Amino acid sequence: MLGRFSFFLFSTCVLATSKLFEHGTIISFDEDTQTPIILRNASLLITDDRIVAISGPSNGNLTVPPGTEHIDATGDIISPGFVDTHRHAWQTVERTLGASSSLAEYLSGWSSQSAGIFDEEIMYHSELQGLCEALDAGVTTIVDNASGVFSEEIADAAIRAAVDSGIRNFFAYSISRGQQDFGFEDQIQHFRKIINSERLSATRVSMGLAYESFDTGSEEDIETIITLARQSNIKVLQTHFVGGSMGTNNSPSRLLQLGILNSTYPIIFVHASGVTPIDEMYLRDTNQYISVAPEFEMHHGNDQASSSLVQDQGSLSVGSHYSFSGDLVTQARIWLQSVRYHIYTRHLAGFKIPTNNPMSANQAFLLGTRSGGQALRRPDLGVIRVGSKADIAVFDGSARGLLGWQDPVAAIILHSQASHVKHVLVDGHWMKKDGQLRCASNRADFQFKFLESARRVQRFFERAPMPVFEGRSLVTGALYESVPRVDALRGPGTGY
Repeated sequence: MLGRFSFFLFSTCVLATSKLFEHGTIISFDEDTQTPIILRNASLLITDDRIVAISGPSNGNLTVPPGTEHIDATGDIISPGFVDTHRHAWQTVERTLGASSSLAEYLSGWSSQSAGIFDEEIMYHSELQGLCEALDAGVTTIVDNASGVFSEEIADAAIRAAVDSGIRNFFAYSISRGQQDFGFEDQIQHFRKIINSERLSATRVSMGLAYESFDTGSEEDIETIITLARQSNIKVLQTHFVGGSMGTNNSPSRLLQLGILNSTYPIIFVHASGVTPIDEMYLRDTNQYISVAPEFEMHHGNDQASSSLVQDQGSLSVGSHYSFSGDLVTQARIWLQSVRYHIYTRHLAGFKIPTNNPMSANQAFLLGTRSGGQALRRPDLGVIRVGSKADIAVFDGSARGLLGWQDPVAAIILHSQASHVKHVLVDGHWMKKDGQLRCASNRADFQFKFLESARRVQRFFERAPMPVFEGRSLVTGALYESVPRVDALRGPGTGY
C-alpha cells in the first residue's frame, strides 16, 4: 500500500498537457542585472514539465495549444517554487518535542535515540508528512538529508515516501559508522543497490550522499565514500560544517585537501558556521554552496557571523522542523532581519546612524529560490524563465495579510504565510490547487496513521533518558556549560 500513490501519480502523467496562467504578476529573473524582474498583468504558458512562454498584457504573440487549461491569476503573484537545500524530513513525527532544546540535546537525544523507536511505518508517515508540508508552503525542491536510515527497510520506506510526495527530492542518503544493526558496509551495499536499479527512473527523486566524518573518519572510510560518490553519479553531496567548540569541521579546506572539492557533483556545506576567509575563497573558486538554516541555528546556538559573509555562495534551508515551521519563506524572513540587525548593531555601537538598509527583500528571495538551484547546479530550478522547470508557487494576492501589495517580492518575503499559497506545481503537475493540497498525506486514512506514529514516538521519548552533559566533549574537548535562563515573569519564578 505504501507505494500505490506513486504509481498513480506518475502513470497519469503521460499525455502532453499545457496550462496557461493569465493576468498575474510574475516574478521572473533578469540574467543581465542578476535580479528579479516583475512582469505585471502577464501570462505564463507551461507545456508538460517546462515553461515555454511568458508574455506581457497582450497575448497576441502567444500561441496556446488546443486543450490548454486556463487559470485566471488576476491579483495573484506567480513565483518560482522555493528550493530548500537541507532538511531532515524524516523527523516530522518529533514535532514540538524539542521546543527548548540545545544542539547537544538534539544530537544526543532526539536525533540519536530515534533509532530505538523508528520502524518502516513510522518512517514512511513521518517522511511523507514532512515533504507534503513543504509542498503546501510552496517548496518544490528539497535536499533531503536522510540521516534516519536505521535499516534497509526504513531507508526504503523513506524513499517510497519521497516518491509518493511528488516533490522534487534530492535524497542525500546518509552513510555513517555507529548504527547498531545497519553497519557502514551494509549501508553502502544498500545505496549501490538503489543506484543500480531502475526504481527511481520515472520519479522526481534523485540520489545523493550525506557524510559527516571527512574530518574524523578513518582514511579507509573516507576513501570509500569518495569512491562511492565518484562511481555512483550522485546528484549532490552534503556535509555539515559547524566547527569551533561544536565540532563537525567538514570544511571546504578539508575537502580540497581530500581532492574532492572540485568534483563533477555539487557539494553543499550545511550551516558553515566555521567558514574562514580561505574557505570562502575555495567556495567561490569551485562554485560550491553553503546552506544556512536560520531558525535551526538560532534555536541551537550556531554562530552565523561568518556564514552571513558568504551569501553570494549561499542558499537557505529549514534544517529540521521538529521544533519549528517547515515554511522556507519564514526562514528567508528570519535570515533577512537577522542579517540586517547584526550589521546595524555594528554601526550603532560606534554611535553612528545608519542611513540605508544593508540587505533587501530581493536578496532574501533569491537565496530561497534561484540560489538553491545554483547550489544544485540546476539553473532550471528556482527561476521563472523560458526553458526552466515548471515548478511554481502562486500566492493569493487577495488574501488577508497580502491585500494591497505593490511589491510582489516584499509581499512574499515580509508579509506572506503558508496559507497564502494558492497553487503549487512541480514538473507542471498540480500539487496544490485553489488552496487544496494534492499530496498523498491529504488522505484521511494517512492522517490517522501519521498521528498514530507520532503518538508512539512521543511516548517513547517521554520514557527515554535524556543525556547528562558534564566535563568536556569527547569530540572537541570543549567544556559543557549551562547557560543562564532568562526571567520573563514579574515576581517569583521565571516563566520558563
